[in-house]
Amino acid sequence: MKFILHLSLSIAGSLCVATCYSQENKLSPETKQEAIRKIDWRLSEQKSVAAPEQILDNQFIPIGDKEPNATIIEDSKNRHNGQVVYKFICTGKANRIELSSTFGTRENLKQYPEEEIKELSEIGEAYINSSHGNYGDVVVYDWYSRFPEAESPEKGGIIAQIHGRPDRTLLVNPKGEIVRVSIKVMKAMLDTMYFDLHIGKNKQTKAPNGWRVDAAAGGPIAEMSYRPPYLYLMARSSAERISHSETRTRPYPGKVQVGKVIGENGKTGFLAFSEPTSSVPINKWVHFKMEIKYSKYSHTADEVLEKGYIKMWMDDKVLCDIKDVNIGKNDELGPYFKYGIYKPAKGGFTVEHSGFTETVKK
Repeated sequence: MKFILHLSLSIAGSLCVATCYSQENKLSPETKQEAIRKIDWRLSEQKSVAAPEQILDNQFIPIGDKEPNATIIEDSKNRHNGQVVYKFICTGKANRIELSSTFGTRENLKQYPEEEIKELSEIGEAYINSSHGNYGDVVVYDWYSRFPEAESPEKGGIIAQIHGRPDRTLLVNPKGEIVRVSIKVMKAMLDTMYFDLHIGKNKQTKAPNGWRVDAAAGGPIAEMSYRPPYLYLMARSSAERISHSETRTRPYPGKVQVGKVIGENGKTGFLAFSEPTSSVPINKWVHFKMEIKYSKYSHTADEVLEKGYIKMWMDDKVLCDIKDVNIGKNDELGPYFKYGIYKPAKGGFTVEHSGFTETVKK
């Protein structure tokens, strides 16, 4: 994921409020109980402070591309097991359309004064108090998916992801020292510089200035894909305190044996399972359950202190049960879940999700 902090980001843009969506989406609670509506607003996990009206199912915000390349339809009328159904539709030109479980709100940021909330938004850490478990915890993710389109090599995409949250104020200075700065200091630094991925650059000259920041690690902690002929899950670990995307771990099905750990430079990954998409029913609800014990990392060294495990089921079928592996990212903030569509195939993709729950076990 490309992480670029721009000073030019306006406060009004970073603190997205109710005006971000059209009048047609302002429905009363009674109307929403039986409504089918298009979700036409998008927010940022890192920078938005979501208004209550912008939060879906009390747990998600919509992120990603807008029309005409990406669509989310919220169906509160034709529910599954009493739960709202979300239909995601992407053309091949879209990059993503997802619901994210982490975001900032006035409530979870109430300990911060207004000025600091604005600064958190501008440095990309508005989600600082959105908690979904920590590294070392066991977290269970449970949801339903439906695939309404016939299996085709032209259609598919990533349908669920677990992401890390880089430490936005953890830096390497020009002397090569790892330093932690305050929110206010970080905001002041961005008056004269920005980060291109993890590399600091002078705002005027665009030249590297010797600073680096913790950033994305070259792939999600876990990504579950429906890409005919495979339904598969890749899991990763990054022990680096200062992560970057220059080294990527890609344990793709057909190239790497299930359960075999690959990687280098503090980054490892493995293929947790690979199933033929022909075994996934079309236009029927499928129950997915994922249980992960995240690895525990040292915050003073680039190392794993405690390994984890991953288990996953599709309906009553065990897709994987892999123990003693590294899963996670060396960050202070814990991971978070999102589902929808990411990187659709050239023919586009449509998928439906419903009934998500998350259970954290310490």
